[in-house]
Amino acid sequence: MKKVFSVLAFLLMFSLAYGQMETIELSGQVLSRETFKPLTLVNVINLRDRTGTVTNKEGKFSLRVRRTDTIILSSVDHVKDTLTFGHVTSKQHFVQALLSPKVYVLREVEVGELGNYDKLKNKILEWERNKKRTARAFVEEPEPVRTEAPEKIAATWASPFDLLYETFGKRPKQLRKLAELERQDAYEAALEYRFTPRVVNALTGLEGDDLIRFMRKCRFSFEFVFTASDYEFYMAILDYYRAYERDQARKELDYVDY
Repeated sequence: MKKVFSVLAFLLMFSLAYGQMETIELSGQVLSRETFKPLTLVNVINLRDRTGTVTNKEGKFSLRVRRTDTIILSSVDHVKDTLTFGHVTSKQHFVQALLSPKVYVLREVEVGELGNYDKLKNKILEWERNKKRTARAFVEEPEPVRTEAPEKIAATWASPFDLLYETFGKRPKQLRKLAELERQDAYEAALEYRFTPRVVNALTGLEGDDLIRFMRKCRFSFEFVFTASDYEFYMAILDYYRAYERDQARKELDYVDY
């Protein structure tokens, strides 16, 4: 009787495993939830093996998947959606997905008066002070106080060359620094929008401290953040995650050996 029960249990587990490995011929159409019109060039990504396709002009796509797979539908202009197939029993499955338009919230931009040199100068000086405070995270002994008079004479109309330098020489450098600040702000805003804990959790399953540690290890260039498609961005995150898993496995192995 025990042998019969063991055989039945084995057959049951085999059938379940086979059911999970069995592939489904998935086809579908992606429409706009707002207009119900077909959406073209929507990324259809399988998280298991990183294969994917895009929708055609009619918003249609086809892909072979397993019952345990998770499919992500993503578009630059629409909110992404996920598809699962644990409930599907047939070998062919059609799905119609509705994606909501994505709303971009832009930061408020203050347009100052053209040529306001004092405001520009104050902003650059503040940036320089913050930069110095960040670079010096330790306490240093102060430099000796200088009592001698400064060597450089302040720019006046009596020294026209100095006046020209003060007026036109520094300003291009300060404008470049301001452009650098604005570029960094734009990069951080775009990265904060695309690289969120919610997205990383959906792709990797990491939570809590593990999620925070992993996100700190990821680095993306300025050009990649602004030019990569959602598919390319997700694949880059998964590449980092594979390296993270290998690193964690090595640490666990070293701990066991120790």
